[in-house]
Amino acid sequence: MRTLLFFSFLLNLLSNSSSLDSLKRPQYITDGQNLTSANDTFQLGFFSPGASTNRFLGIWFKEAPQTVVWIANRNSPIYNTSGVLSISENGNLVLSDAYMGNTVWFSNSTNTSNPTSMQLLESGNLVLRDLITNGILWQSFDWPTNTFLPGMKIGKNLKTGHEWSLVSWLTSDDPENGKYRYTMDWHGSPEIVMWYGTAKRYRTGPWIGLRFSGIPEISTYQDMFIFNFTNNPDEISFGFSSKPGALPSRVALNESGVVRRLVWVQNISSWSTFWSGPRDQCDYYSECGAFGVCNANAATICSCLQGFVPKSPLNWYMRDNSQGCVRRAELGCDRAYGFYAAKGVKLPDTHSAIVDTTINLDQCREKCLHNCSCVAYSAADTRNEGSSCIMWVDNLVDTRFIDGGQVLYIKVAQSEIVISRTYYSFSENTSLKDTELPLFDMKTVVSATNNFCFRNKIGEGGFGTVYKGKLQDGQLIAVKRLTNGSPQVVHEFMNEVSLMAKLQHRNLVRLLGCCIYGNERMLVYEYMSNKSLDFFIFDEQKRASMDWAMRLDIILGIARGMLYLHQDSRINIIHRDLKAANVLLDNEMVPKISDFGTARLFTGSQVEIATRTIVGTHGYLSPEYAMDGKLSVKSDVYSFGVLLLEILSGRRNQGDVNLIAYTWSLWEQCELRKLLDPTVCGPQPMLDLLRCIQVGLLCVQECPEDRPLMSLVVFMLSSEIPALPLPKKPVICSGTWPIQASTMATRSLNWFNFTTLEGR
Repeated sequence: MRTLLFFSFLLNLLSNSSSLDSLKRPQYITDGQNLTSANDTFQLGFFSPGASTNRFLGIWFKEAPQTVVWIANRNSPIYNTSGVLSISENGNLVLSDAYMGNTVWFSNSTNTSNPTSMQLLESGNLVLRDLITNGILWQSFDWPTNTFLPGMKIGKNLKTGHEWSLVSWLTSDDPENGKYRYTMDWHGSPEIVMWYGTAKRYRTGPWIGLRFSGIPEISTYQDMFIFNFTNNPDEISFGFSSKPGALPSRVALNESGVVRRLVWVQNISSWSTFWSGPRDQCDYYSECGAFGVCNANAATICSCLQGFVPKSPLNWYMRDNSQGCVRRAELGCDRAYGFYAAKGVKLPDTHSAIVDTTINLDQCREKCLHNCSCVAYSAADTRNEGSSCIMWVDNLVDTRFIDGGQVLYIKVAQSEIVISRTYYSFSENTSLKDTELPLFDMKTVVSATNNFCFRNKIGEGGFGTVYKGKLQDGQLIAVKRLTNGSPQVVHEFMNEVSLMAKLQHRNLVRLLGCCIYGNERMLVYEYMSNKSLDFFIFDEQKRASMDWAMRLDIILGIARGMLYLHQDSRINIIHRDLKAANVLLDNEMVPKISDFGTARLFTGSQVEIATRTIVGTHGYLSPEYAMDGKLSVKSDVYSFGVLLLEILSGRRNQGDVNLIAYTWSLWEQCELRKLLDPTVCGPQPMLDLLRCIQVGLLCVQECPEDRPLMSLVVFMLSSEIPALPLPKKPVICSGTWPIQASTMATRSLNWFNFTTLEGR
């Protein structure tokens, strides 16, 4: 009877409840009522997940009520609709089951004699305030469930011991604590780890200044988010905030153990995933065991680091890599040893690593060299690799190759360093120090190319001749034999060697080494079986084999390679001669940018470089560079835009064909579909095509300031964002194109609203 009277009493007080974003005692909300944040982004109220009839108090996006971002009573459901959220006499938030007359959940904040109020903020944070001091006594952001919102943290308060972490739902219908936990490992060099019970499932790699070692993609989000990493005696945490105008976003850990970064696409009323982890088999923790390295692009994904062999060859042959690898030659303080540079990797597990930010990388090497327990070292902060150090004194676990990865220096016996090809530092007119690049002797190159046999010639140009070759171990190579004698050739040779030795990315051709013999200068590359991109896209028969999906993959691959050069590599580079002939294709049609002889280094503080020497190819040069010698990363962006339009159309932007003028005329007449190469067969998603063309036009705008950075280009090409900026009319030097009647009835400023498309 007492319970029923109490329930009736609460129902009679409904008129006192608030429908805004806040309430204070004695106000409350019951099942069926909501609080809504000031700008209608979030709501708080009662809900039942999926097919469940249990009731929970939660916060969700108002536009997407099914997207719940926080739950108060996730482990204590209410089995009826009599839930009540109120403020207690001591100022706490209290969730009660009015029918049962019991407390289901409370905020457990510090007791106060001052009055308090509850407010749902526009950020999605539910806060409890002291009305006298206006201080926050409790907030939901300190108690995340399975969702990470802008303004939240993952990490630990080292003073109080409080942790901020995500815990998955048990099932899609049950928000009870699940099996997966996403939390900060603050030992060694801090990194975020996903746990499955007590076992590690996935980790981000350590924070290396601007990003996590295992998530190079994070740098492409800098146009939308500000990332904050705190590491001091009081707190170790990671968080992010949205820049003004950014789309609503969240990071969510699902019940299957996948963490995703998502943005809300309003036009399609849906969430778009633009990063997730684990992303592939190599992201699963210790996939290849101790001292193994994982390569997701290889036929056999696991191999041993140089200087190591499988601990159990039989198991390794049977694809059981759990036992990992062991040293081929044991180390000892009384033996000679050095370091092998493993490039482009996600750094190994750093739980037991030693970090010293007071010494530079050279001192780090010496420290590791004279520490018998040290097995490897690397830069702890890639923003300034010369002033940071991280050392491993235990097994190297969970190492993988990754685009935009770091260099890991692994201690090995001296004999392992010279196992097949010796590494040299050598000099020309210009000094090449510390390149760690293999130097091939002339005999090896002559043998590999069958004495530069004519039948092995696969390319020729002003730079010299390219030959196909095969090394004794069966590896196919391409040897670029440069023209003798020219000072410019020597300069470009030295430039390419010094730059390419520092670069490694899936979408850059790999320089294997070089050869200097008398006046001979040769560069040795990995062999690309499908030659260059121009060999395909400008040949009517060959380009017919390139469907829409392949062309889009090639465009994205080139964009990611350019982003790496401009922003994510150890050194920042302007290519200066990006064109179809300088994009090579491997046997899987993966694009790889080549020819760095004329590339220029730049620093992050340099917006523009003035040069008197204009190099590059007609049709790809940006106006400000061609006419005024003003060089910047936006010059490469212009070249990329031209190349993108060439890939879509199968036309060259040279001679009588002004491809940019043609594309712009189609843009004005709403005839963009006509740009697509007519040889393209199969499905062609129109929104993807329109997005690509618009990105291309944004890249070839006249003013460099109007062109997007490659980080934004990659994001625009790979994400379903609702609207892109409208391009301005590009510089059109010559050429006119007849335009037929429009096949598009309307075109909104938001290009996602193209309608009435004519079928092909």
